[in-house]
Amino acid sequence: MSSNKLAHTVWDCKYHLVFVPKYRRKIIMCISIPPKYSVSSIVGYLKGKRAIMIFERFNKLRQNFKGHSFWARGYYISTVGLDEQIIRNYIKNQKTKEIAEERYENKKISNPF
Repeated sequence: MSSNKLAHTVWDCKYHLVFVPKYRRKIIMCISIPPKYSVSSIVGYLKGKRAIMIFERFNKLRQNFKGHSFWARGYYISTVGLDEQIIRNYIKNQKTKEIAEERYENKKISNPF
């Protein structure tokens, strides 16, 4: 187990985080949060920064969410203990599964017949 250090603390706080944009697929992360920050403040920060990045990259989305929030309310979080590698493998498998689904959806859209 790897530990991190602050001025008077040695810590290893890892979390499995899942949050969902409205009308889209879920986002899954395995993150490490120092004990001096609350989990809810970090999740709010991540949702805010991620929404800004998505709107900058896909400017057309900004019109769809004008005056509305980009993210669905709430999130799922659990602590990660010794099963960290299992969770990381799950996240990798979700990513490859979503890529395959996206390819299928793109083929469906591009071929109207």
